[in-house]
Amino acid sequence: MMKFYKPLHSNEKGFTLIEVLASFVILVILLTAFFTFFIQTAKTGKNSENIVDATYIAQSEMEKAYAVSKKESNREEAIKSLGYTLEATGSEFIKTEATNTIKLKLKKNTNAPNLTNIIITVYENKEITPKAQMENVFVWK
Repeated sequence: MMKFYKPLHSNEKGFTLIEVLASFVILVILLTAFFTFFIQTAKTGKNSENIVDATYIAQSEMEKAYAVSKKESNREEAIKSLGYTLEATGSEFIKTEATNTIKLKLKKNTNAPNLTNIIITVYENKEITPKAQMENVFVWK
């Protein structure tokens, strides 16, 4: 005896509404994950670019300070000749450029009196957190 089975779905040519909605939901989840990744990558790239720029500025200022340390014996006048102004505290010099604020601090080296520690810190847009900082030790003329 032969059994005849009635197919559950007689028309298999198209997609059902549930299949379309499930595909759409999966697609939205994947796109959201990728867009989040791309946005985070762009933010990280921009932040990295700002740090590299600030490091370059700090390095340039350090080289300028080194050059005047070989020519000028008066430390304060040497730093002022680079465009810095002495802050009210009397211990730091400050210079403001287009989007950066550069602070330069001179300290006597406790181990060797003829050496001077110099610290250059670069801030972006008057932020509290520095974008770059460099420290070096110079022998003044």
